[in-house]
Amino acid sequence: MPPQDAPRFWNAAGYPADKVSRILFEGAQTDTGDFSSEQKACLEVFRSIREVTQAPIFIQENSQVALINFGSRLKTCGYLFRDREGIIVSVSDRVPTRALFHELCHFKLRWVDKVPHLQLPRSAFGRAAQSLLNNELDHLEIVPREIEVFGKKAEKIWAKRWSDFPKNTGRQAWPTIAIRTLCATVALQPESRTKVAKTARRLGLQEKADSFAREMMKLRPDRSAMVRFALEAFEIKASGGMLQVESPNDGRPSIEFIS
Repeated sequence: MPPQDAPRFWNAAGYPADKVSRILFEGAQTDTGDFSSEQKACLEVFRSIREVTQAPIFIQENSQVALINFGSRLKTCGYLFRDREGIIVSVSDRVPTRALFHELCHFKLRWVDKVPHLQLPRSAFGRAAQSLLNNELDHLEIVPREIEVFGKKAEKIWAKRWSDFPKNTGRQAWPTIAIRTLCATVALQPESRTKVAKTARRLGLQEKADSFAREMMKLRPDRSAMVRFALEAFEIKASGGMLQVESPNDGRPSIEFIS
């Protein structure tokens, strides 16, 4: 029988879930196990979350990677289970270890490293801007580490993702390509960054995006200053907005209002 505080895992049929879940389950109580370097990196992040939150860990096989912290008003993504409390990691049987590592890192930034996250008043553009800034500014920290662990394959994935751009983005075009240019500058090698630059050039925004990235680089790693600068650069009205830092122990976040 596993220790009581070990992560538990299951699938819809009640049987042990996928191999990624077992990496965490089997490795949680051992030093290394027979794991690859990628699996060990995933386990390291998992352990840091467990150590700080002191919350039960549940790992469920599902259609996507998701992390939820119960006992809090906020969740990162995924599904709520009314009859369970703790952190749920929901994965599919086909999810790569890289994707699980990535989502765990998002969770770690918010709940372990206590990186401020933006909350804007409800509006279609405000919510889109909030999601873009929170997600991509997290990527400044996550993607370089992801590439370090998973190599060129991960870099190719992000070069493609940041350079792919829908034609009809409207108002979102400028904030999106600006943030992606910043991310590419930080995380990608020069030959990979050219794909993102090509997209910015096609949109007629390369010079403006490069300038934005340079100014944001000067503000790193001050997330509060970066968010405020980005809101101004994107002409987003942030009245009533706030920067929120989570407290995994007492559940009461600290809040800094944006005037």
